[in-house]
Amino acid sequence: MAEEQLLGKRLSYDGSLCTVRWRGEIEGLKGQWLGVEWDDPSRGKHDGTYAGNRYFDCWSKEPTAASFIRPDSKRIDITQPLLSALRGKYGSENISNVANERSSAIVISGKEVDEVGFDAISRKQSAWSALTVVSLNGLRIKNCYDNPLHTQQDYREQHQVLSSELKWQELDLSQNLFADWDEITHICKYLKHLKVLKLK
Repeated sequence: MAEEQLLGKRLSYDGSLCTVRWRGEIEGLKGQWLGVEWDDPSRGKHDGTYAGNRYFDCWSKEPTAASFIRPDSKRIDITQPLLSALRGKYGSENISNVANERSSAIVISGKEVDEVGFDAISRKQSAWSALTVVSLNGLRIKNCYDNPLHTQQDYREQHQVLSSELKWQELDLSQNLFADWDEITHICKYLKHLKVLKLK
């Protein structure tokens, strides 16, 4: 991947989120490296400096906000688009056989809300439209739409979901992998009833 496309990219590495701040060679070490800044500054080992040489700056002023990782590391987690995360949490094949389960009370952000029963959730779009509180926290979402490797059917389904009359009033997209505001703005423009957006 070209360096300009990689800088600022959000990654999940063994479940920990980070932002790529630098790419290049490190004096005394072989090969290419990524300099990343962790969302959790206690996760790293340095502040962008290695063996007395500064390679990049972090937004955080914590001394352990950064690390170097290999670009081809197998420990980099797979990302997913919004539709996949929504399907996985609120209506997918793994819960489609559960029917007539009673709705239960759950607590989100300190307040009690009614959770839609699994039988309704498995109806996908109709169920998603009925939700008022949606939490997609920490699901490695990086964009709104599927990437080009996914089918046109996936793309059409996601567009249809977002274009339906969604009643979401609260949406939690915290701890995800959005690299810029464009994707979040694109999602929110469909949510006419949205009152609370969480992006911690």
